[in-house]
Amino acid sequence: MAIPGTKARDIVYGLSGFDILAGVWMLLAPFMLGYTGIESAFWNSLVCGVAIIALAASTEVDQWYRHAGLNWANVLIGVWLVISPFLLEFSDSYVAKWNYIGIGVLVGVLAFWGALVAPREKV
Repeated sequence: MAIPGTKARDIVYGLSGFDILAGVWMLLAPFMLGYTGIESAFWNSLVCGVAIIALAASTEVDQWYRHAGLNWANVLIGVWLVISPFLLEFSDSYVAKWNYIGIGVLVGVLAFWGALVAPREKV
């Protein structure tokens, strides 16, 4: 899964950086895409955005990139983002639904890759 010649730490840092950007987008999305009026989508976006940022930023701390559990937690958040429009009943909002699905897949894939790479670093 690793890119030849690249340390696992660098890969995890890069992937986490993109997850942080996705988390920031989730914080901004209700305002930028205009779904602040859908209460469940609005609050879910804010909570998930903060959680994504916190978990991804944690992997950037010293040796914490080795803890794949932080990435696995973001994988779960990615899955939640994909299914939440249907469970929280805002799937009729085309913009919110597809934003959630797109960001959920992105966060999930990046975190999954980070989780697979993280424990493989040799000390």
